[in-house]
Amino acid sequence: MQRLRYLISAVYAAVCAACGFAAVEARYVSVDIPKDQATLSLAEVQVFTADGTNVALKGKASQTDTAHGGDARRAIDGNISDRWASNTITHTSENVRNPAWELDLGKCVPIEKIVIWNRGEVYGARLDGFRVTLSDASRKIVWEDSRLKAERANYFVPEAGKGARVGQYQETLGVPSVSVWRR
Repeated sequence: MQRLRYLISAVYAAVCAACGFAAVEARYVSVDIPKDQATLSLAEVQVFTADGTNVALKGKASQTDTAHGGDARRAIDGNISDRWASNTITHTSENVRNPAWELDLGKCVPIEKIVIWNRGEVYGARLDGFRVTLSDASRKIVWEDSRLKAERANYFVPEAGKGARVGQYQETLGVPSVSVWRR
């Protein structure tokens, strides 16, 4: 399955390059749920540069608060497991206003792809309506996008000045599908 995910990632990156997508320079990656009552739980956040390096692994994560031992660092531990028992899921307090998670990359880097891995079990819908933003060193938002419905893996291809998306990873009978579109 891991090889299949890599293949999908490589194919959609090639398609995006052919479409002329340009990387966005950013230092901060944020995930939030702009709702009056929400709970934020993330399995993993991956942030890739053009050479395929996941720069999130070396960043510093924080979140609005922590509940049930779901520390923000868990979202950048390299483990995409969607099970709470794997001790790799983040968790904010439940039913709070605008819960948020943030990654500080330490400096601005060119970001070509972001993958937000959602929690599984019966709690995946908690992430519905989430937003991803990229900010520069002065915290000015340079790119943002959102999803009404969160999937297991949510792919984003940031493009300077635009919200560009790569469709959610879905498996049907073991065959994945990925769609690419521009706004």
